[in-house]
Amino acid sequence: MFLRSATIPGKMAYSAPNMTNTTSVAIHSQYNNMLVSGGKVYTTGGSINYQNGAGKYSYFALTPFPVRIPGDPYIVYASISLQSAIALDSDGVVYGWGANGNCKFFI
Repeated sequence: MFLRSATIPGKMAYSAPNMTNTTSVAIHSQYNNMLVSGGKVYTTGGSINYQNGAGKYSYFALTPFPVRIPGDPYIVYASISLQSAIALDSDGVVYGWGANGNCKFFI
């Protein structure tokens, strides 16, 4: 499923229920977010500051799972950083989760 290292590009075999037609991918050394058709964000990998959306401080997921964003909005863009992630919905609302160092979520 995961490549330790690769000398040539290879297909990444992500699979999870209802996870079809990935439209964009945000990759970090610790975790990944995938935006799929239907406006859902899936994540996989580690989380030490809640950044993978599992709602747990220290959690590692081998299988992608949907990030539960309150109100189940239609997400059109998702991005990640070292310790946090953001998503933009079709109404222009920005959602954030993970570490809030330096008040990056303005709260």
